[in-house]
Amino acid sequence: NESSLYWDSSKGSQVYFDTYWKPYLKILRTCSGSAGQTDCNYSSATPWIRANGQRDAYYIVADTQRTPVILSDGTFVSILTSSGYGSAEGGLDENGNVTGNTGGSESRIIVDLNASKMPNQFGKDTFLLQRVAGKGIMPYGYNKDDDTVNENCSKTSSGFMCAAKLMRDGWQIKDDYPW
Repeated sequence: NESSLYWDSSKGSQVYFDTYWKPYLKILRTCSGSAGQTDCNYSSATPWIRANGQRDAYYIVADTQRTPVILSDGTFVSILTSSGYGSAEGGLDENGNVTGNTGGSESRIIVDLNASKMPNQFGKDTFLLQRVAGKGIMPYGYNKDDDTVNENCSKTSSGFMCAAKLMRDGWQIKDDYPW
């Protein structure tokens, strides 16, 4: 496929997923429609918990907005394509150079390393990534300063930026990691 800058998410999440992602993933099962939650063995439609213990509002299934799958290794992946999350963060200027966010916004990816098995908590077994033009898949918050990342990877926050913290720490869980 061409650069993710040109990936068209306007035709809905399933067409987008089938075109740009499905050929490259080893999928055990797709979770969609009214049975999607149970297809993925989750007991709740909104199973994830933020680092601060509050239930998060991300739904497993939101037809036309995301495509959730279980990979052959048991990892749950949900690629969001609407609700303000387009193909990739960034765009191109008149010279073809990648620029910052130009209205496409970022496209988030929820990754739950052990799918429906507990704890289903951001920063522990669930992480938020994003597609970024010219960079590929990056941890959500990769481009934020250290203070912002640390604030958003703490036991009093959402935990959304814990993957960014791990990346900055060389993919090691150091003493300052919240768990």
